[in-house]
Amino acid sequence: MWSCGKAPAAPTPSTVPAEAANQEITVEQVAEPAPVASRGHTTGEVHLMARRELGLGARPLGACAADFDADGYADLAVVIEKPGQVRVFFGGPNGLSNERQARLDIGDYPIAPVVFGTPPRIAVASAETKQLAIIDVGDGAAAGTLTATGTLDLDATPRALAALAGSAGQLYLADRFGGLHALTVDAAGVRETSTIDIGARPVGVLALADGSVVALTQSDESLHLFRTASNGQLEATQTLPFDGIPRSAGEADLDGDGDLEQIFLGGDRRVLVFGLGKPAPARFSDTPGAGKPLKQIGLVPMALAVADLDRDGKQDLVSLGQNDQGYSVMGSFTAAGTSVSLSEYAGQDPWDLAVADYDGDGLEDLAVACRGANSISLMPGTGLLKNGKPAFAQARRVKVGTNPLGIAALDMNGDDKPEVATLDAADGSLSILVNDSFGSLRLATRIPVGGSPAALQSARFQGPDRPTELMLLAEPAGGSGRLVVLGKQRGGEFGILEVRGPNGDRVPASTTAGLLAHDVDMDGTDDLVMLDLVNRSLATYRVEPRKEGEPIVLVPLGAPITWTGDDHPTSMAVLVRKDQASDARVPLLAVGLAKGVALIDAATGDQVGQVARPQRTGPRTQGPSRLLAADLDGDGSDDLVALWLGSQGTSPGNCSAHLFVGSLKEQVVATVATGLAPAGFAAADLNLDGTEDLVLAAQNSHAANLWLTSYREGKLILARQSDLGVGLGPLEVTFADLIGKGSLDILVSNAFSSDVSIVINRRK
Repeated sequence: MWSCGKAPAAPTPSTVPAEAANQEITVEQVAEPAPVASRGHTTGEVHLMARRELGLGARPLGACAADFDADGYADLAVVIEKPGQVRVFFGGPNGLSNERQARLDIGDYPIAPVVFGTPPRIAVASAETKQLAIIDVGDGAAAGTLTATGTLDLDATPRALAALAGSAGQLYLADRFGGLHALTVDAAGVRETSTIDIGARPVGVLALADGSVVALTQSDESLHLFRTASNGQLEATQTLPFDGIPRSAGEADLDGDGDLEQIFLGGDRRVLVFGLGKPAPARFSDTPGAGKPLKQIGLVPMALAVADLDRDGKQDLVSLGQNDQGYSVMGSFTAAGTSVSLSEYAGQDPWDLAVADYDGDGLEDLAVACRGANSISLMPGTGLLKNGKPAFAQARRVKVGTNPLGIAALDMNGDDKPEVATLDAADGSLSILVNDSFGSLRLATRIPVGGSPAALQSARFQGPDRPTELMLLAEPAGGSGRLVVLGKQRGGEFGILEVRGPNGDRVPASTTAGLLAHDVDMDGTDDLVMLDLVNRSLATYRVEPRKEGEPIVLVPLGAPITWTGDDHPTSMAVLVRKDQASDARVPLLAVGLAKGVALIDAATGDQVGQVARPQRTGPRTQGPSRLLAADLDGDGSDDLVALWLGSQGTSPGNCSAHLFVGSLKEQVVATVATGLAPAGFAAADLNLDGTEDLVLAAQNSHAANLWLTSYREGKLILARQSDLGVGLGPLEVTFADLIGKGSLDILVSNAFSSDVSIVINRRK
């Protein structure tokens, strides 16, 4: 599962809360569709078509969206459970980020916020303080702080809040004991104008355009209807059974007939819609008519939003399924129901959502408050909804074998088009994926490779002008490790090749953490570098020239390098540096030790430099778990990145980046924290600025960490971006330009969900 090779170069061109082994592989190139017009991207940014994570550090309980600062981009307001806060994240050309936000402490356990008025303001209440606050965002984007312009002390704990759409300040609040309160916000402040007993414990409130109010109740699983009488007081009219706990509601013109339908969502998978294909009653609270039941995709739906996702003039429904941890979309409504229904992963424990155009491209985006992940999941809108196409960008996932712990991208058949291979440890097999359409992969074949396979690598044992091959280790229980190489056989099929070395195909079992294909002797073909962790030695082997399909013959390149005493090697990488005097390219072997990293001349075996261990990098007795060569400043020479694990295997780790300035002794160092249980990481120039960026698979965070690198005025900057939502238990990362657009896409193997995530990079 270890991979530290360099990446391939890119080619020039309102809501209330199966398969035959050795099958010949062919690939067809597919033209890329024209991208949706947008306002462009900020220099140095990347446009990755995937779910992203906006870290909060606490559990979010609700969200709403509006353009609070009137700059043309929607902003997101989120309430945090504890400490109770309102945070506003401001939109821009690249959507939302942690860079521009403002916050206000409002008390613990706030209820979901609502937006009202013009310019838009926020209303929110705290269960701890029993106080309603009105927030005018104003200059919060610049100052980083928010101000409450009005407050109201409440007699009971608030439960749900709603705003009358289009009103300047008409709010409705339900408290935990069943009180429904009508509130008015104006220049004089916030005041209560009417109150009534619902008669049941409320879950949510919906204020309708005709002046009706609906309370969603938990204790009797019903919809309680109210209206405002001529004297301005609330009065009850009807109670409608829901058959399950109603949790969220909305109002929208779903069928495009010019009037509004009322939507109620809850139960296990229940959606009840009033008014499909029928004229609207004079007032919903008096004559609601018969609701049409629809089946919701997500299990235990929690929140609802309405938006025209595909720009067909009709509203679509977006909802969350808490037990499914997904979002669902329903669209194309007629009197008979809906003809479009799709679902995708939303994040861990999704609780509330807000749909708005955060990046200004004209398409609605999705923000989901995920309590389990202490984050907001952000999904850019795609505008595609019909024919099963996704409504929002997600890392595209394709199933492979069980527990894929390695991934590689390579050109297997010499057609200059990348294929993808995964090493499926639990199955003892290699899955081969080919390009099938725009940004998609298709499982073509699976090849048995032996028990407990690990350490998948792509290699150019025949030189750069020949098809790439694969190598891995098979480590059956109780047996020694075996080197497995796969490539074109004499018959032209892709399969296992014979390996002949000093010990046949046997290698030290401990090389799982130190097996690398790299051109160490600079002759144009890859060599094999093995790090024996038990015997504390490193050996390099040249692969003899051969014709396609012939055996892999290994010949030692010099004597092994050994360590004694307290030095215990843990990892390695190969760095290629330019000689300052001759401009020749010189390979260096980087070996991780407890005290740092030794830099060794590959030709002589002499140590020519050392990288000191940075502070705060895990247990002092352990060396870096992985090393990576990366050009961090764009000078054409490799620099070094080291991954240091935390005190526990599941805890966060640290990445230390070491940029060599002039000589190996002159270094600029930057250290950053990783996600939980960091595993594979790789480097590639994703934003085409000349420096290589870092992507790391954080296994227990179920996300990929992304840092964009730059070197300015003597300072090395690793700019942490929003985490990429990939799959469950990501382990390895690699890159490939899947559709020949000139920028590299990100590929991640996910051990827990047994699939591959494809993150398309739209940067050009």
